[in-house]
Amino acid sequence: MDADERYTGRGVTVAFLDSGFYAHKDLVEPENRILAYHNIFAPDEGLDDLQKSDVASWHGMMTSVVAAGNGHLSDGFYRSIAPEANVVLVKIGKTGRIPESNIETGLRWVFENKDKYKIRIVNISAGGDFEQSYLTNPLCQLVEEVVKSGLTVVCAVGNAGLAPGHPVLPPASAPSSIAVG
Repeated sequence: MDADERYTGRGVTVAFLDSGFYAHKDLVEPENRILAYHNIFAPDEGLDDLQKSDVASWHGMMTSVVAAGNGHLSDGFYRSIAPEANVVLVKIGKTGRIPESNIETGLRWVFENKDKYKIRIVNISAGGDFEQSYLTNPLCQLVEEVVKSGLTVVCAVGNAGLAPGHPVLPPASAPSSIAVG
């Protein structure tokens, strides 16, 4: 990707909010860089629960490895742009659409634990319920608060970005988020 090799993500923690995760070798070998796992449906689950995959784990596994995978499985050939970054994984969905309230619950957990895990970036791979002004949408207001605290928030716009009239839903419609679509 012609990225500057001096910037590897060392010392940076990225939190991922997604439907599920799996402890991919590019995140845990030769050193485990998964600092925490939080499942909003089962808060008592921990890092050991990442050893079993389920139907919802592929998307979060893919987004976290694309962003922070070190290429261990491919002997360094397929490596992310931040191969030394630490990650915090937050499960906010099961299968299908993720409700906005789940995104908000997961983001609140990240906000409350940002100092504990030294989180600097949040990646949200889910879109809200419907188009709504950021001035009245609680999730967008939370994104604004999180960004004001010093975190960078990156949000998915959705998979229909090329469709005419495709709306940008919360949380990507928050002015301080980086919307990707």
